[in-house]
Amino acid sequence: MKYTPIFAVVFLVAAIFASCKKDNVKSRETVLYEADFSSEDGHWSVGALGSAGAMATISNGYYTLVAGSQGRDVWTWAVFSGVDGGTAVEASVKLSTTGSSSDGSGGLIWGSKENNNSNVRYYFGISYDGYYTIWGYPNGTDKPFVVYKDWVSNSAIRNSDFNTLRITLVNGSLHFYINTQEVFNMPSTGGSLDKSGFAVSKNSTLQADYFKAVKLD
Repeated sequence: MKYTPIFAVVFLVAAIFASCKKDNVKSRETVLYEADFSSEDGHWSVGALGSAGAMATISNGYYTLVAGSQGRDVWTWAVFSGVDGGTAVEASVKLSTTGSSSDGSGGLIWGSKENNNSNVRYYFGISYDGYYTIWGYPNGTDKPFVVYKDWVSNSAIRNSDFNTLRITLVNGSLHFYINTQEVFNMPSTGGSLDKSGFAVSKNSTLQADYFKAVKLD
């Protein structure tokens, strides 16, 4: 059966309408906070960070975190506390090593809170040579850390290049993405995403192109 011109037009209009309708039901995102690091906005530490040689700078549209011999964490403020529903944090980061080939890792941290004068926090990191891991201190940094996903290679990671890391928290589940590909998920650790930021391991440099937090509608 061949389409007459009018049938072809009707078919095309119907296809476009169906496509638009499908787009309309996609999950939307409302930006709660974002930084392109074109200037300092008071949410990120800069300058010397402690006595282990760590340094943070904002320059030329990048946030650069250079770790010394002990590594370093940097957090945003609680910029979206009290938001109902799903949330996500996302950043584009590039890792490099300033030490041996076993260094050169960093990524996102979330869930910061005090627990009997000890810091609870969680970590989603990648290495410059194509590995990722997820771990945390659910009982505080003075207790042993818990590995949720041990270091494993993943083809989604672009070695020695910028990679987009994303964490979503929806209906009590955490989902982890590298360059839009979901690489892991697990039940929520109880830590919200409203205090999040970057971490870099010892003898490593993290360069961030942007950071944002969103509400998932």
